[in-house]
Amino acid sequence: MLFKTDVFPSCLKTNSDGTRLVVGFVDGTVRFYDTTKATKVSEFEEEFDEIWRFKTKTSVRGVDLDETRGRVYAVTKNRALCVFDLETGRRYVS
Repeated sequence: MLFKTDVFPSCLKTNSDGTRLVVGFVDGTVRFYDTTKATKVSEFEEEFDEIWRFKTKTSVRGVDLDETRGRVYAVTKNRALCVFDLETGRRYVS
């Protein structure tokens, strides 16, 4: 299977059973996918269903999932740590 994106991905992380995928991109986007639901694009390509996306100001350098607390963490180029709700994609504000 080949999974193509429109922007260059810089980092990714799956949950413990592999059904969810978080991808950070060089354009500053964090996207959360459902890997159990895929749309076949061609014989070798598929697109995962996107659950949510969030655009940060700078390139995403790293992502991580905390399933017990329901959070997604992203580190950006300007050394900011962004925290998102796992289900909604809304950013936590401190």
